[in-house]
Amino acid sequence: MTVLTPILAAVTLAASPAPAAGSTYLAAGDSMTAAAEPGPTYPVTVAAHLRERQPRLRVRRTGCSGMTAEQMVRGGGPCAYREGSQLRAAEADLRARRGRVDLVTLTIGANDVFECAAASDEACLRDRLPGVVANVRTIARRLRAAAGRGATFVGTTYHDPFLGYWVQNRQDEARASLPLVEEFNRALAAAYRAEGYRVADIGADFRISDFSDGAGELPVNVATTCRLTRACPEDPQAFDVHPNREGYARIGRLVLRVRAGTNR
Repeated sequence: MTVLTPILAAVTLAASPAPAAGSTYLAAGDSMTAAAEPGPTYPVTVAAHLRERQPRLRVRRTGCSGMTAEQMVRGGGPCAYREGSQLRAAEADLRARRGRVDLVTLTIGANDVFECAAASDEACLRDRLPGVVANVRTIARRLRAAAGRGATFVGTTYHDPFLGYWVQNRQDEARASLPLVEEFNRALAAAYRAEGYRVADIGADFRISDFSDGAGELPVNVATTCRLTRACPEDPQAFDVHPNREGYARIGRLVLRVRAGTNR
């Protein structure tokens, strides 16, 4: 993966296509997109950049903390939607703006397999993955149909928060989580691409596969996880799978590069 310097990254983002007048950015999925998540999630960075060139950009965030792909399609779960499910709510919003949608981002599926990854249970992941992929493809396809022509669609993979176990002296568990997250991310990326989405590979951007020695005492992937997420607290009871402010901003910049076609 090409690593952009701050100056080059700024030039690349500035050169990305401007949203059309009166256009919409819709962010759908789980807590990675939800407005209720503490601190600004990645759609905040994406929207701020797009609004520099289109101050009247309309931003819609349908995401819900804790939502699974199954719940997004069929309804239920931690959030209630007037339309019955998050997917139907997002579809209705996009259809109302059909042809005036600039960008749709989607981050969903981690909550379906969270228990499998946390326990490094390969059988669990293999059992659930086909259903997750089917639901993600359904979501991606229906959002694309609702938005109409002219929109860009970006789906994201995930980081591996369980690398944070390393600093709890649980190195074996940290290592064991990685193959499951990598398999899950490959399946997600393939599902998105099959539906015509560009892929923002958060796992690769957070260097989750790099167990090489870093500048300090931690492997590169663990150090990156500790820097960009809340998975390495001093108190193990405060372990949190989510990115921190810096991590969400980094994901937002990745999504913008993918939207611009410079990092797929």
